[in-house]
Amino acid sequence: ATVQARANQLIESFRQVMEAWKSKYGYDGYLFPYDPLVFDKLLSGHGAGPYYSVPFYTLHKLMAGLLDHYTYAGSSLAYDLVKRMAVWTHSVVERTLSTGGQDLWQRVLLTEWGGMNDVLYNLYAHTNDPTHLAIARRFNAWVFTAPLAAGRDDLADLPFPHANFHLPEIIGNARAYELTGNSTDGKITQIFFDALTSNHSYCTGGSNTGECWQKPRDLGQFLGTQNEESCTQYNVLKIARHLFQWSSSPILADFYERALLNGIIGNQNRLEETMTSYIYMLPLGGVVRKPWGTSNHSFPCCWGTLTESFSKLSDSIYFQSPLEDVLFINQFVPSSVSMKRFGVSLHQESSFLVSSNLTTKITVKRLPESNNAVANFTVKIRVPSWLSLQGMVTVNGAKVGQVTRGSYVSLQRIWQAGDVVEVFFPPSLWTLPLNDYHPEYNATMAFMYGPLVLAGVDVNTDIFVPRRSDFMTNPGSFITRNSTNLEFEAIAADGARMRMIPLRDVMLEKYAVYFYTAGSKPFQKPFGYCPHSTGHGKDNVVVTRKSGGFHEDLIYQNPEMTHSSVGIHPTTELETLQEYV
Repeated sequence: ATVQARANQLIESFRQVMEAWKSKYGYDGYLFPYDPLVFDKLLSGHGAGPYYSVPFYTLHKLMAGLLDHYTYAGSSLAYDLVKRMAVWTHSVVERTLSTGGQDLWQRVLLTEWGGMNDVLYNLYAHTNDPTHLAIARRFNAWVFTAPLAAGRDDLADLPFPHANFHLPEIIGNARAYELTGNSTDGKITQIFFDALTSNHSYCTGGSNTGECWQKPRDLGQFLGTQNEESCTQYNVLKIARHLFQWSSSPILADFYERALLNGIIGNQNRLEETMTSYIYMLPLGGVVRKPWGTSNHSFPCCWGTLTESFSKLSDSIYFQSPLEDVLFINQFVPSSVSMKRFGVSLHQESSFLVSSNLTTKITVKRLPESNNAVANFTVKIRVPSWLSLQGMVTVNGAKVGQVTRGSYVSLQRIWQAGDVVEVFFPPSLWTLPLNDYHPEYNATMAFMYGPLVLAGVDVNTDIFVPRRSDFMTNPGSFITRNSTNLEFEAIAADGARMRMIPLRDVMLEKYAVYFYTAGSKPFQKPFGYCPHSTGHGKDNVVVTRKSGGFHEDLIYQNPEMTHSSVGIHPTTELETLQEYV
């Protein structure tokens, strides 16, 4: 109640600010910390600086926060304010178009505008006002979406290939597809995700260096301290979540697991007790430390997205089918879910990755208000793609279902209070080469344990030659787990020993993620903010899925060839899977 009361006070102050701007200039719906002249300059096609760098980006944050407060806390004032802001936005955008047409408007869209399309589509979902749909459609930067619609990966060739500029745009495309069924929006979303995970991503599931994308599969020379902005991981998880709700693909749930565990969970300093401390970038190259920053010193964008990320860790554990007769268990996290229609709840007690004989235990309980409803539904338990050992699922002690990695085990039955499902998917060690086409990086490796990236800690070099020549296919030949606390030891060819722990657990230690296993390290040219690469013969590749894996499962085609299907499933909003909490 205290948090909601404080939020309501803030929303009331927003109302007062909007009224003050209205009193000064005579038009309604303007809510912003600076004078409208910042928008006047931007909408004239000359950018917003030096007054304010990204006006629409900030406007999106304000509108999204107000809409969320209406959606989750029922604030009618917040709803009124965001609708008035949409009217103002519609007015200035249409005025810009009437003045300079699409030539002017597309220049405006070259300045980062956050998820303006996404928030306006979400508002339309509440209001069903066609004006909100129309103005959401206006936020479409052709320079970004047109190549994707044609099946091309031009991410590095954008005028400003800033990752977190464009990730929120894709979230808007995904929402447009869900609300309108427009197949182009769906295709753009799928092609983008395929391109990103195939050509631009690290072992963590994250992407970008210096906040920007480089050429396809050109990651090696840009490994360093400026990898993987935290905001981008927050947004790519949203995209994966949308795509999962269209297809219920376990591969997307695998991606969500890896990206969350390696690119979000370890981005808060759990040893800092006096002040929330986050990282803006996640260094992945060289021997490095996490660059912690405290929230009382500054509060950049990643502090906001990480704060939200840690407040919604229950996000995407469970989903249900549109008919509510199938429950998907995607993540193995201590949690519970109520199936109110069937009068039961399911409770997970997870020992994921720690226990030597149990991944999770699921117990069925009756809800007090169940009215003796018959609990006849299907539980689908994700079998991770990283599983290489024999997995097992039991119901009340009896083995059931076929355990095939990269799929679901389906358990259809009439559930009774006291039913117990036990799941064991034993993690194992495996190697993941750096996604780079240069031959000098073909021995640059990350080492994984199940979905976890392992980091060598307290090291002085990232050159590490394992003691066995078969290490790529048999990392267990030189890495051993030596405790129940997820600690490992790696032995080099010269007998040197290296302590390894999950990257998410690195706090203050010096660490390395990618290792040069051939005994030497390629020369790396210095680079600064938003570095550009020179590319290679596979520029503008069309990416198509063979089996739904990550980059190792992609085939490349000549851009002039006909684009193959990317497996988009036409749907309407009512047909998508819904999160169940």
